[in-house]
Formats: sequence, C-alpha cells, structure tokens
Amino acid sequence: GSNERLQELRPLPLKPDASGGAQAPSVFVCAAAKVDKPFLGFGGSFTEASAWSLGKLGAEKREEAMRAYFDPEHGLGYTIGRVPIASCDFSLENWTCGDLPAGDHDLKGFSLLRYKTS
Repeated sequence: GSNERLQELRPLPLKPDASGGAQAPSVFVCAAAKVDKPFLGFGGSFTEASAWSLGKLGAEKREEAMRAYFDPEHGLGYTIGRVPIASCDFSLENWTCGDLPAGDHDLKGFSLLRYKTS
C-alpha cells in the first residue's frame, strides 16, 4: 500500500528509461519533433464489451461517457477509434466475421452482421 493516494506528487521530467533504448509499450508524441507521417488523431479501441457496457447505461450517463471520450474541451478529445476485426480479449464470446473456408479468396463468407447486432 501507499499513503500517496489523493496527494499531489512532484512532476517527473521525461528522460531515457532503463530499457537500454528499446521502445517502451507506450507512445509519447513530441509536438516539436519532425515526423514524416501525418498525425491522424488520438483515440482508443472500442470493443464489444465496451459497447455492451455503454448500452447498459441510461441515456444521460451514456451521453456523459461519450462526452468524456470525444469532447475536446471537457473530455479526452478522441478524434478516431479502432474496432477489432472479429472477437478479441474484450468480446462477449469468440466469433469471426463469417464463415471463411480455405480458398474463399472472394470472401463470399465474410459478414459484418455481428457488428450490426452488437
């Protein structure tokens, strides 16, 4: 346990970590750095479990949650979102985007129906 809960802590400056130069599992975007690729936006992953959870909220709380994600002044300011293709660790069950037998190069068995019903 820690007795630092709800206590203001001193700021920590960004500096090299102890990984020896390996990339950490997080990303820091430095606005002053020149990059060759455009910055597309800021966002998160929207999973089946998060959609199910939002659906359980009343309209007012659901709107509050959406503002917390997307409002640029009073929330996180998400501008993009990612959804997994088929099930993931945060799905309600295991599923795929249709019946895709070997050799189905035209993706005739591909279906987005699960997204529409979730």
